[in-house]
Amino acid sequence: MSRRERISVLITVKAYPVFSETSGESVCVAGIRTDTPQPEWVRLFPIPFRDLHHTAQFQKYDIISLDVGPKPDDERPESRLPFVDTITVHRHLSSKDGWAERRPYVEPLIQPSMCAIMRQQAADRTSLGVFQPATVYDFVVEHVPHRPARQALVGQMNLFAPDRKGLEILPYKFRYRYRCDEPDCGGHTHSVIDWELSEAYRSWRHRYPDDKTLFSKLRHKWLDEIAGLDKDLYLFVGNIARWPMSFVVLGAFYPPKQAVQTSLFRN
Repeated sequence: MSRRERISVLITVKAYPVFSETSGESVCVAGIRTDTPQPEWVRLFPIPFRDLHHTAQFQKYDIISLDVGPKPDDERPESRLPFVDTITVHRHLSSKDGWAERRPYVEPLIQPSMCAIMRQQAADRTSLGVFQPATVYDFVVEHVPHRPARQALVGQMNLFAPDRKGLEILPYKFRYRYRCDEPDCGGHTHSVIDWELSEAYRSWRHRYPDDKTLFSKLRHKWLDEIAGLDKDLYLFVGNIARWPMSFVVLGAFYPPKQAVQTSLFRN
């Protein structure tokens, strides 16, 4: 890609904001193009989501259109530079009827396993994917060291947006531990960087001030509900630009089990 173009995208994941001295506060967004003959992945970064006009602040499973251009500093084939002042939000795809509106976009992109996605990355630099884990056996909350210098730098940047609530660097990381549906899979442990999870932590800590209870509630939601036996869980994953073989979980696709099975195995 060597020019600016307008594309249409179904947003499937929004990561928790990150901060850099070059881009400021930004969100990495990924989704599925709806303007191509077949569904294909696209990554949009950076997006200063909280600075967008309220009419452009899209949700997951919104279909949006925007102008994008090449991203010379990112070699991942799905990455595009978004022109955020061109974003138009068109409509939201609901979860009604077993996520029937969403499934036709996601299902063609499902890979056999995380191991298969990693093999594909080594072959052609693929950096986004979706797959169904064979077993999700743990959801881990891990404390990370306090970084006062980092938080202070974020605070300094907030001086340029005094009306906006400051970005919080979270003191915890969240991880899924799971196995692929491959005989030789040794298991995977991947960070979950979905904004929805981070916001649940930020909100629920006031409702459940005891850490043990808070972590139990988060574990119940992301392990017993989202990865529950009544769901057909698929994980959206993406890699890190500087470490192409290092993947993180960007979000989850978890319709009712019967709905996905009916669609996938219909003659």
